[in-house]
Amino acid sequence: EQLGGMVLITPTSITSTGTGNSSSIGANGSVTFSSCSTLSLNGVFTSEYNNYRIVMRHTATVNNGNLNMRMRVSGTDATASNYYVQDFQIDGTQISASRGAVSSSFVGATYVDTGSVQSGTDWMIYGPQLAIQTAVRGITASGAVNGFIYDTAQYHALSTSYDGFSLIASSTQRIGGLIAVYGLVGA
Repeated sequence: EQLGGMVLITPTSITSTGTGNSSSIGANGSVTFSSCSTLSLNGVFTSEYNNYRIVMRHTATVNNGNLNMRMRVSGTDATASNYYVQDFQIDGTQISASRGAVSSSFVGATYVDTGSVQSGTDWMIYGPQLAIQTAVRGITASGAVNGFIYDTAQYHALSTSYDGFSLIASSTQRIGGLIAVYGLVGA
């Protein structure tokens, strides 16, 4: 389905972990998930598109915490400390920033839904299918804890062609929501 130069990509497969977790691919290609400690989408990056937009609404079903991502190829996550992340966070009235080389890229945070809290993450992945370094730019926003924003810019330093990615919740956290991956036409 093409919408404004974006084509919704259906994963070839998905996997999820976590006690009581569930995940499924919808008829339109989006993925719903709940109680996941990890969620992996395979076969979403192809040679047909160079750049991708990922849009997700999410909430924590167990415990607040950070949300991380790893690039993935042939069903295996890239786990070495080759993710270089710069981010800043606005949480209520506090502003902080950080940077570092880590084993997964920080894409935001998610909080337990107390009846009205949803978080949203929107990020771009540039050239994941190309055998070059992969750049990522994203933002997460939520009404939790007096409002927060996480803004990140990062890259994965290996010149590897990736076909998917994994979302990883903090160690005691479980996440749920809806995620969609779009290939950008002509980009």
